[in-house]
This record gives sequence, structure tokens and C-alpha cells, in this order.
Amino acid sequence: MKRIFYSDYGAEPSRLQRIEALLRHLKDNGAAVCRTSRHPIESVALTLPLPNFLRQSTSKQGLTLGQNADPKNQLLRIAGQTLNYDVPKRGAADCYASAYLYKCYIEEELSRFEPDLVILWHQFNAYHYIIAAWCRRNNVPVIYGENGVLPGSWCFEFGGQMAESWIAREPSRFAALPIDGTDIAHAQAYLEHARRNRLSRKTDMTAVSESDLSQILAADPRPKILYAGINDYKTGLQPYTTTRTPLHAADFISTEQGLQALLRVARRNNWYILYKPHPSTTHAITAVAEHEEYLTLIDKRIDLLDLLPLINVLTTIVSQSAYMSVMHERPTVIMGKMQLSGSGLVREALFNAQLESAVKKSIADGSRKPNQRRLLEHIARLLKFYVISPEFSDPGLFKYSLSDFARSLLTEMPSPACTVRA
Repeated sequence: MKRIFYSDYGAEPSRLQRIEALLRHLKDNGAAVCRTSRHPIESVALTLPLPNFLRQSTSKQGLTLGQNADPKNQLLRIAGQTLNYDVPKRGAADCYASAYLYKCYIEEELSRFEPDLVILWHQFNAYHYIIAAWCRRNNVPVIYGENGVLPGSWCFEFGGQMAESWIAREPSRFAALPIDGTDIAHAQAYLEHARRNRLSRKTDMTAVSESDLSQILAADPRPKILYAGINDYKTGLQPYTTTRTPLHAADFISTEQGLQALLRVARRNNWYILYKPHPSTTHAITAVAEHEEYLTLIDKRIDLLDLLPLINVLTTIVSQSAYMSVMHERPTVIMGKMQLSGSGLVREALFNAQLESAVKKSIADGSRKPNQRRLLEHIARLLKFYVISPEFSDPGLFKYSLSDFARSLLTEMPSPACTVRA
């Protein structure tokens, strides 16, 4: 009997429903399944809701660290800082204590269940750092799940996400995967559908027409650079470690560092920077007012698809908005490493010394059509080898559905993946 452990501390209703279909299929076909959740839920799986003592301040509950707790443990520091980013009111010491208590709790549950495979929904999660570390010590393979790079898709993969994804680490290998005319036609159909129906990775966004931004930009003759912020603690950049962060970025290891670098070159070149924070962030950047001549802060709720026709270039460290920009034929510069790295579809500027030139060349590219064939080949490989439909039985625009992923788990038990240490 295969024993599969799934962890997800999110509460998105559609994902809960789809994952339940996955777990039900696994159980109906003889697997033992166990899952975590933020709150108690009904599931066919053995369910481990987050204990009440981990949802509240440890100090207010009178909880203390045990004698064996190392106050300088790197894993707990990373998990604690990530948790503190999510709940800043609790304080660093409290979040470190919570990480320690969670480690004690979840390692006991994992040892009791003895999984053959662990699936983590989102790699860069405070609790999932701890589960992944246990898996490495116990030689248990880990698959990471997340919304896919193509709007409407999901992705499950070994090794890691973002720059730790296999297509980011080995772009030449990905570009050499075999595709044919049918695959290209499939990519063309997907791309046309995505453009026509304005598919996006984010929903319930605000139309730009509800603000006066279009008129303001139309009246300003300067080149307009949209800087798409990232969720620093959910992309591998922060908390900073010497083993993980350099995999994702070189000079630009936070959203604010990237913005400050762009502002310096904007001042020299008389460019207009539009900064759109990541929709999930609640942390404001500093010193916006002193750059107001070259910088406008965009409401993070405004639809990216409304902004793309108004700009000359999109820049980002590693936001998946880069895929939206490429798909909608906007020149794009990435300042970190992600699945578009090495694709030839974007300009790459990992270092300060490269940024000005990359943006200048991208502005000059504005009147040229992008390489449509290269884009279609990249999408064709994503559809054939990387992303799946989140629907259980209907692949829809994609080649594979969630049921195909479920069957692969039952028929091909993977060997442990070589993942990056926290």
C-alpha cells in the first residue's frame, strides 16, 4: 500500500474541492492518504488540522521552548521569519517558538504515518520548510504543487519551484524536448484562447478604467516601465540564506532592492516607473515620496492585463506576470531566475550592471514583433511536459488533467528528489 501525505494550509474553496477529488481517487485505488489543513475539514484522508496552540501567541499561552530547542537553528530561523512575515504582530521570538513547536508536532505525525511520498502545496511556506527538511533526513521524495505559469493551470514537480524548478535550472534540456506540429497547434489554440478571454493567474481584479491612470499616462511622453513586485518570502528570495537565495537572484534579493535599482536608471534616462506591488503583499516599500517625479505607485488590485497596453516594458525580479507580459507581446526584463530564464523570450538582468542596457534594448524592441514561433514552442513544451489542468477529469485547454497526475502517483513511485537545503 502506498502512503501519500499531502500538506496545504490554504483555504481556497476550489483548490480544497479539487484536491479532495485527487485524494479520493488515491484512496479508492488502495493508497493510504493523510493531509494537513489550517482548519478542521471533512476529507477522505486522515486529516491533521493546525493545532489551536499554533494559531495563537505562544507567550500569551505560557508556552516555552524545551531544553533541546536550539535558539540558533537555521531551519527554525527560516520558518520563524517566514511565519513572522505572514503574521508580523506576533513578533520574531514568538514565531520562532511556534516553528519549534510545529516541528515537534509534525515530525511525530510524519513518523507515525510513515509516508512513501509527500506533496506540498507551495514550497516557500513556513511549515513546509520543516516538512521538507524531515523528508530529506528520512529519504522521502517530495513533490511541490502550485498554480502553473500558464493561466488556468497547475503544476506538480520535484526539486523545487521558481528558480528551483527543473525548467529554470535546465533551460537547454527543456528547449530540446520533442514537439511536433500538433503540439504547436495546441499551443496556438491555448494562446488565442488566453488572449481572447483575458485569462489571468489573478481573479477579481479592478479595471484600470475605474481610475484616472490611463489619462495620466497618455499625457506623459516618457517611456513607461511597469515594475511588477513579488512576494519576497514566497519566492525563495527571503529569508536570505547563502544556499537558497543565490539560486533565485543575484543583486536583486528583494522587491525594494529591485525598485531602487530601477529608479536610479530611470532618473538618468528620464523614464517613468510604475510600481505595482504583488497582490498578496501587505508590506509597503519605503521612500516613495522622494521619487514621485519618476515613480507612480499602482493599486495592487488593478488588472495587469489593463496595464500592459499602457506601458513600454514590464520588469520584475521573478513574478509570473512576466509570462502574462510575454503572452501579450510586451517587451519583458527579468531581474532574477525563473521558468523563463534561458528561454530567449525575455531579456535577463541579474546584476545592476546589466539592468540599464536590458531596459534600453527592451524599450527599443517596442516597435518589433516578438518571435512568435519561439513563444509557441515554449508554450507547447509547457503544455506537453510541465503544466496540467486543475480539473480532475477534464483537461480542457491542457494536455493532462488532475486525474492523469493521480494515476502517475499510483503507478510510478518516484525516487527521492535532490532538493535544495534551507
